Amino acid sequence: MEGPWRIPGDATQGREDGKAHLFFSDRWTEAMYKRLTLLLLIIAPLFIQSCASVHYSYVDKKVDGTLQLHPVDAESRSRVLALKDDLLALGPRVRETDALLVAESAVAVPMALANEYQLVTPPLWHNHLVNKGKRQRGLCFHWTKDLMGYLTRLDQSSFDFHWGVAHRETAWRYHSSVVVTAKGRPFEEGIVLDGWRHSGRLFWCPVKKDKYPWVPDEERSPQETWRGKNGLR
Repeated sequence: MEGPWRIPGDATQGREDGKAHLFFSDRWTEAMYKRLTLLLLIIAPLFIQSCASVHYSYVDKKVDGTLQLHPVDAESRSRVLALKDDLLALGPRVRETDALLVAESAVAVPMALANEYQLVTPPLWHNHLVNKGKRQRGLCFHWTKDLMGYLTRLDQSSFDFHWGVAHRETAWRYHSSVVVTAKGRPFEEGIVLDGWRHSGRLFWCPVKKDKYPWVPDEERSPQETWRGKNGLR
């Protein structure tokens, strides 16, 4: 047989059913091995180069534990104001001061967490480092837990915070994130606050418009667990 597969002349010997075994030809196997090795040598430096440490220099952690963005960081300030407007749109009873407070924290905290996690990008590579014991934290549920713990300590009365999960039945697709809703409103009306997805640069969008099929984590319900100034319980 021509091509990458061949059937040795004695392939049927020693088999009761008389059927032939298929083997990779030695020549083809060696050629493919050399090609794959060459490909890995080309790709590896590019992959390593693309895996960079992440550090945000324009976020400060004050003595009282609160976070503050540098005023000179206009891009982050613009994102805070955009998120504030989206939070205000969650309900007519949302207070503007509460929306600004949550928006500032939701943008600043993931950047601070990235610094604390000694984050490496892309996110899946950092996951690998955590799973190998090279980093202590930085999986999606770490982001969710730490961001949730901070947001629930804020002095506000307009919002509820939920622990959202997606693809829970599939380990390699599982994801979790904070979901914020106007107080008393359904989970499905909320906004996803995801610090993991863009390596500390907050991603947000309506629950219904995200690519992940978000549902509330029933094991962490009722949501009163995440309410109030005492943070996580």
